Amino acid sequence: MLGKISSLFVGVILSFVLSPLEISQAQVVVTGVRQLTTEGVYQNRPSWSPDGSQIVYTQDPVNSPGMGDIWVMNAANGTGKYPLVTHPAWDESPSWSPDGTRIAFISNRSVWPGDVWVIDLGTAVQTRLTYEGTQNYVTSPQAWSPDASKIVFITNRNSGVLNVNLDTYVMNSDGSNQDSLATGNTYGAAWSPTGGKIAFNRGIVNSTNYDLWVMNADGSNQQMIVPNSSGHLTWSPDGSMIAFTRDGDIWVTTADGTDITQLTTHPAVDRAPAWSPDGDKIAFGSYRSGNHDVWVLDISPELPIPTLTEWGLIIFGVVLVGFITYVFLKRRKAVVGY
Repeated sequence: MLGKISSLFVGVILSFVLSPLEISQAQVVVTGVRQLTTEGVYQNRPSWSPDGSQIVYTQDPVNSPGMGDIWVMNAANGTGKYPLVTHPAWDESPSWSPDGTRIAFISNRSVWPGDVWVIDLGTAVQTRLTYEGTQNYVTSPQAWSPDASKIVFITNRNSGVLNVNLDTYVMNSDGSNQDSLATGNTYGAAWSPTGGKIAFNRGIVNSTNYDLWVMNADGSNQQMIVPNSSGHLTWSPDGSMIAFTRDGDIWVTTADGTDITQLTTHPAVDRAPAWSPDGDKIAFGSYRSGNHDVWVLDISPELPIPTLTEWGLIIFGVVLVGFITYVFLKRRKAVVGY
């Protein structure tokens, strides 16, 4: 009986002492960098297949710079490249659906600068989802909901002026029910793996004056979590982190913006991060080879390092447990006689 009471007492004391202890969440560290494309043409905007075996990306035709096509390659080493969508117009920013059956992309084949299109990988049928008109357009990127039933995208349809008042919209994956979620020069929306949140940038288009925001999937509760972000956004598979671009490098932040880590520090521009389904890699576009290519960061979790205050609480708790144990054993000896 005495032992049970003492154990309960120790547990209560430890809970009281260590309850304020919240060691910073783990981030990630880079363990390697690999180049996947080497063809000497513009290659960018990677997106992973749901099983992580392939990457779809934008590639300019050799004789038509600035007129992108959609290509696919093996994610492990960049082999097995083949064109998926080829058209005299500009096609770019592919996004693989979470169910693996479709790829959404931006194309200006119908209107400049572009609309959202989808290719069905089973039938190869390409379908136009947005109809922006001659003054309006959809800009990259676009993103799927986790159940592949909806697509979030960016459009200037409310202003009709190039790169002015870009708004974040959502629609069903067949193009129906298009509704506004966020206004005020937004860009780079990405859906969380759980489906409950959407991350996006808000600020001045074509400048570095963006901030990273997060909102509920219905557009409510919009909150700025990280200043100075830009470009494509991507969530970690467990939804705990968001990768983004800042000043030409790849960064990650916890989903609430409390802990930020810089992953790349190359003089060249790194951008368009895309987190792999297994969480161990981030694909991105970069000029670091002298040409714009698709690269991959190999990453691993970084164990959190306690602060001095946290170390103090840990040590105090250990000492306290040791002292209580000593008193208990001494009392037990006095009671039972050994």
